[in-house]
Amino acid sequence: MNKLKVVVVGNCQARPLATYLEMLNSDIEITAVLIVHLLKDDDLDQYDVLLESADIIISQLVFDTYHCNFVKTSYLKQKYGNKVTSVVNLFFSGYFPDFIYIREPSKGPLSGPLLDYHCKTILEGWYQGGSIDSAVFKLGSTEYFESNYSTSIVDSLLELKKREKLVDINICDFIEDNYKKSQLFFTMNHPCKKLLVEYSSRILTHLDLGASFSDALQKLSEPLDPIIIPPAPNVYSKSIERTYSGFEVCNLKSWYSEKGARRDYNTVDLVGAYYQLYDANKDILIPMIDQKPELLC
Repeated sequence: MNKLKVVVVGNCQARPLATYLEMLNSDIEITAVLIVHLLKDDDLDQYDVLLESADIIISQLVFDTYHCNFVKTSYLKQKYGNKVTSVVNLFFSGYFPDFIYIREPSKGPLSGPLLDYHCKTILEGWYQGGSIDSAVFKLGSTEYFESNYSTSIVDSLLELKKREKLVDINICDFIEDNYKKSQLFFTMNHPCKKLLVEYSSRILTHLDLGASFSDALQKLSEPLDPIIIPPAPNVYSKSIERTYSGFEVCNLKSWYSEKGARRDYNTVDLVGAYYQLYDANKDILIPMIDQKPELLC
């Protein structure tokens, strides 16, 4: 029996989804994984044959505003028809309501201990001249997060539900039922293996294909855990150890520094590392925040 040829199109979640689909069903052969942010229009010739020959194309939702034309969901559905199945980009900010990106147009994102992820609570404390201890207290305070981000979980789930209406396969119900039982995301756009496997299984069910869970699948390590941020303290009723997994910053004065050695931070060390980073880049950061105070809103 010939295997079904499957192409997966998406962001960093596409590779683990492809791996799990193939492991859950031995009748599937992943012939290509297209990582959208690494592609440009000139790459179409390289992938067109693979897309044409595929039996199934599984594509994360890519809007028409995207810079690369041939990975847009509307383009794929128009050209390849019913063999395209659309899935949602797994995104949940409810665990991390105060995390943002800091981008300067000519320099790109500012890189720090948690790479491109920055905490508004820390940034605001630094900008306002607050102490490290004050920021540390807020990061561990259930009352602070309830006061400032009480609707973050509901809002994030509602946004995901809106996007689900545009795709073929849902997952939001699983997140809503399980986000308090175990951590399903390491960062807002990096889901844990448990969630990726569940979504892979649902994709196969939608395609009328079976899913068989193996010991080999269970033993696989997490695919998207270079950065691990603990959920906000109001998410779980029980107390948890607040350890952040990230990297050493090689050059504080370089806006986008190459990551150094892997490092775990406690809250005090994390806030201190970010304060040092922001001090080193204050000539750029302070005018940015002065002109765009919404960074702190």
